[in-house]
Amino acid sequence: MSDELFATLSFLLAVIGFLKPREISLARLFQAASRPPILVWSDAYWNNATASRQAVGGMGFVVFFPPGHPRVAGHPRGRYFYAARRVSISDLPQLERDSDIIGQLELLAAASPYVSFPDAPFDDEDVIHFIDNVSALYRLVKGFSSRPDSLAIIRAFHVANIAIRANVWFNYVATKANVADLPSRLAIGEMADVLRSFDPSFDLIGDRVDLVIPACPRDMSAMWAAVAQQLPGRSAKPARHSSRRNGSSGSKRRR
Repeated sequence: MSDELFATLSFLLAVIGFLKPREISLARLFQAASRPPILVWSDAYWNNATASRQAVGGMGFVVFFPPGHPRVAGHPRGRYFYAARRVSISDLPQLERDSDIIGQLELLAAASPYVSFPDAPFDDEDVIHFIDNVSALYRLVKGFSSRPDSLAIIRAFHVANIAIRANVWFNYVATKANVADLPSRLAIGEMADVLRSFDPSFDLIGDRVDLVIPACPRDMSAMWAAVAQQLPGRSAKPARHSSRRNGSSGSKRRR
C-alpha cells in the first residue's frame, strides 16, 4: 500500500464516525434554487527573508453574502465582508520550513474564512470559492498533499466542513481578477474602492472580520478538539446514524 493511500484511508477511518447522514431536503433545494450562493475569494503572499529584510507575508479574503442570507438583513443588494492579516514565520508554527511557503499560505488563507466568522454564516450553505493558486486549488479539491504540513491544513479544512456542512465549489480565478489579492497585501483602500463600485454602503470598519488562522494539528484527536474550539456551537462528537431495517419507516436519508 502506498503512503498516499494509507494516509487517505487513515483519515477516512478517523472522520467516518463524525459524518452525519446525508439528508435530501426539498426545502433546502428550493432555497438554493431561489437564492444565489455565497461567494468567497481568498489569497496569500510571501516574501522570503533577505540580508536586509525579514521574511513577511499576508493573507486575506473577501466574502459576499447574497440578498436573503440571514447575515445581510437591511442590505437588499447583499453585503461584502473582508479580512486582512500580515503574517510572519512566528505566526506559522505548524509549517515545516520558513521559506518558499506560498503554497501553504494559500491553503491557510482558503481555509480561514470558514473559521473566522463567529456566527456560523456558512452552515449548510452553497459556496463558490475562488482561488488564484492552481496548486492550492487542486490540493483542496483532491483532499491530499504529499507534504505533511500542507496535508494537515487540507484535513483541517475538511474536518471543519464536516461540522458546518457547507457545499463548497472551488474555482480558479486569475490573480488580476481576484479581489482578495488586495487585502492579502494590505491594499485596503484599493479594495474598498472596488467593493464600493458594487455596494456603495461597504464600510471598512463595520464589514471587517478578524482573520483566524486555522488550527492544523497533525494528530486527528487533537484536530477534533481544535475544530470544537474554533467553531463554537458545532458538534465534535461522533454522529449517531439511524438504521433502516426490515423496511422500517423514517426520515429520508441516504448514507
